[in-house]
Amino acid sequence: YTVDSFQGSESDVVLCSCVRSNGGGGCGFLADRRRLNVALTRAKKLLIVVGSASTLKRS
Repeated sequence: YTVDSFQGSESDVVLCSCVRSNGGGGCGFLADRRRLNVALTRAKKLLIVVGSASTLKRS
């Protein structure tokens, strides 16, 4: 699923992969706070975020 297709839905476990970053040193969807909110608030029991810590800090 994509972040946009998950709007209004929930799941017990959500795995958020941020390993594909753009050339500017950030993770694309993190620039939009609404999309980030959807990505981080749809897990009922477990949220796993996978990515480069330094890239996520810049975003």
